[in-house]
Amino acid sequence: MSLATNNYEEIYELVSKAEQHIDRRSADALPLAEKIMAQEVQNRSAHLFALANYIQAFYHCVVLNDYDKSIDLCNEAIERLQKEGDLEIAYLLNMTLGNAYQFRGEVFSAQGHYMLGLRQLEDRKELNKREKGFLASFYYNLSLVMGTSQIGIDAEDYLLKAIQLYEETENYFKLSKSYGAYTWILEKRQEFDKAIETTRKSLSIDLKLNDPFSIAVSKANLGLLYLRTQKTANAFAYLKDALSYFTENNSLYYIAMVKVNMGETMCAIGD
Repeated sequence: MSLATNNYEEIYELVSKAEQHIDRRSADALPLAEKIMAQEVQNRSAHLFALANYIQAFYHCVVLNDYDKSIDLCNEAIERLQKEGDLEIAYLLNMTLGNAYQFRGEVFSAQGHYMLGLRQLEDRKELNKREKGFLASFYYNLSLVMGTSQIGIDAEDYLLKAIQLYEETENYFKLSKSYGAYTWILEKRQEFDKAIETTRKSLSIDLKLNDPFSIAVSKANLGLLYLRTQKTANAFAYLKDALSYFTENNSLYYIAMVKVNMGETMCAIGD
């Protein structure tokens, strides 16, 4: 990348800020992509062009749910990177392509792009903290794709690798989500005690992060698990707390889910 080191760092600060805005579903990410593209015009850099397209593609995928546009932006950036022989950040684009195809329900295409990005990062001798975070996300996303589609037997292995990396990089938000996904695997195997232990880890993180939505989801999951182990008093308490939050925030899907589980609990209690 033909930029001075301080400019390089400034560009990646813009990328990180834009990613945070997208995670919060904010359109404030788009002006940051425009700033990066303005630098591209000055430097004529495929690297900068790819970063700007990546932010726009990420935004279109996650916020606007325009998966076709997201895919087009990524492919355009990859084509230019290939022409200039600079594929260092192609993993960013493959992550977004994998997400777009996954949301479109095209599981095999999603898996293919996740694997491309995964191999690119695994082949590097050293990874910085940001790259380790993306490697963890590739493991996490592959575990979801393989777990839901039953096209592979590595779902649990990938998820455990993701958990290890999220712990190492102290990405507690995604670590909590990984524990939640692991709970789903344990529940399917009817390892309820281990699933409860894992969900408690998730809830502990959610409480430290003061994330009300995640707290409610973890409590709902704990309630369901206690119901499965016939600990109905615990089940009812956690489900009641979760239902209170979802009702206040009009989360219809979660309200329905929790009410079904509360109904089961009340029948088990005999009310």
